[in-house]
Amino acid sequence: MDGGYRLVALTVFAAMILSALPIPQWAHVFWPEWVLLAVIYWCLAMPEKLNIKFAWFVGILTDLLEGSLLGQHALLYTLIAWLTTYFYQRLRLYPPHHQVFFIALLLLIYTMIAIWINSLRLRYSLEMDWSSLLPVASSALMWPWVFAVLRHLRRKTYAEAQG
Repeated sequence: MDGGYRLVALTVFAAMILSALPIPQWAHVFWPEWVLLAVIYWCLAMPEKLNIKFAWFVGILTDLLEGSLLGQHALLYTLIAWLTTYFYQRLRLYPPHHQVFFIALLLLIYTMIAIWINSLRLRYSLEMDWSSLLPVASSALMWPWVFAVLRHLRRKTYAEAQG
């Protein structure tokens, strides 16, 4: 495994740790979708190598980590990775603070489908709890910083590999 893939694995692992941190219940509704942000970044940075198979694998790991319905995150991450790789050439033209709007749309799609799946699985009504949209906002607002940190690490790893 070369340094690039090691960095990908390390950043996804760090995102999973951030997602699994014990935080107070009041802060849980504001907690960003760290793993999904990492998947989106890597699908943007290396779409030819890290795409829907990568997202599916990370989704399965997230399902196991969170104890959710096996395949739920895998399905959702795969959908988001497909949309990201489909639009990556256009999206790369914009600076990260403009990408926030597309990232928010992806996170909104992810959240709405996750709510729908959970309503089917748990047989409760599909009434919208507006607090479930707070992670969309916090994740979108975190995107420029996530992008900057991961881009810096990727460039540093590439520079070290070159010599």
